[in-house]
Amino acid sequence: MKRYLTLGLICMLALSTTAAAEEHYDSITEGAGVRQNESKAHKQTGPASDLNEFGLLTNIGLQIGPNLSSASTTSNQTVPDTSGRARMMFGANINIGLGAIFYVQPEVNYIQRGFSVSSAQGGSVTQLTAGLSYLEFPVLFKIRPHFAGKLRPFAVFGPSMGFLVSRSANVSTTDPNGLTTNSNDPARENDFNSVLFSLNGGVGIDFDLQESISMALSLRYAGGLSNLETTAADASYQRSTTGSSIQLLAGLQFLL
Repeated sequence: MKRYLTLGLICMLALSTTAAAEEHYDSITEGAGVRQNESKAHKQTGPASDLNEFGLLTNIGLQIGPNLSSASTTSNQTVPDTSGRARMMFGANINIGLGAIFYVQPEVNYIQRGFSVSSAQGGSVTQLTAGLSYLEFPVLFKIRPHFAGKLRPFAVFGPSMGFLVSRSANVSTTDPNGLTTNSNDPARENDFNSVLFSLNGGVGIDFDLQESISMALSLRYAGGLSNLETTAADASYQRSTTGSSIQLLAGLQFLL
């Protein structure tokens, strides 16, 4: 009889231990499932502005927009009449998080610039219309707070170096009788500097379109630090022409 009671107690203890283990396992499994579901939900609904797996926002982007060029000319004689031109630009960038709200944004852009210079001498008016295209490499420092709202503002600032990739020079001359002649002047094309330095600054906003994709809109000012023309362009007038531009950009950002 004692043998049967002992055996029964052992069986009851084993069943109790098994039930407790199963309950503990179910609790662990349920907790893991909840965390997994939360992770999936965050991944599916998380905005494109969320930090990536490295803890920093890193994305690549494409951008395009008009480039409104202007120019300023100085001379040791009568200051010529200088005006800018409205052209286009497009390019790509990458945002690299430095921590907190700071980023570095290297870019490569194809930018069309240009200007017109008019001068009068001896009763004739000569106008030079220059079309210049550069491949530019800005390195911008970006400040972008992590806001929970739909619109997130940012600011950028930094230098840029551009290399001249195409050029054109059209010369229009109007004589005292009002007769105008137009011609391309290949010799004047060599009077443009091949390297351009500028300083860029601007503000913008970005907002999410869908998971891992956002749109950025920005307004920038690029101030030229280099003379667009070489010193041989007009030695007699000792002319110096610097250019600047206002850029309106729209682009897409893809979270890495």
